[in-house]
Amino acid sequence: MRDYCIGVWLIVLSYYDQKEKRIPVYPVAVGGGFAILCIAQDIIVTKESTVIGLAGVLPGVVFLLLACFTEQVGTGDGMIVGILGLCKGMRSCMIITCIALLLFSVVGILLLLLRRAKKDTQLPFLPFLCAAFWLWKTMLT
Repeated sequence: MRDYCIGVWLIVLSYYDQKEKRIPVYPVAVGGGFAILCIAQDIIVTKESTVIGLAGVLPGVVFLLLACFTEQVGTGDGMIVGILGLCKGMRSCMIITCIALLLFSVVGILLLLLRRAKKDTQLPFLPFLCAAFWLWKTMLT
């Protein structure tokens, strides 16, 4: 059930990222609240360490640092990757993010080769993160 909630949340955010080139605060806040519930469930039900649960935010922190220093990544992308890491854990978040970056690269290269984009064209990242999440989800089942 947790994965389907995350998947629908990513679909909604992908729509905003694709159409408006920005992510509204309200859906991000809903995701943050859901992440807190996920951590609480992990601690109470599975007796998982709080440190292990919070380590999932590290990929998002890396994205936020990239957003601050390079401006090649949006801060919204960093927040969403961090929330995803809190909900799914660091290992799953890293796998999903790597799949998303691979998809992002392949599409970017194809767009350049087909002359549909220039090298300074900005692509939204969240649709790729959403696709990577659902690919990861289907590979597990």
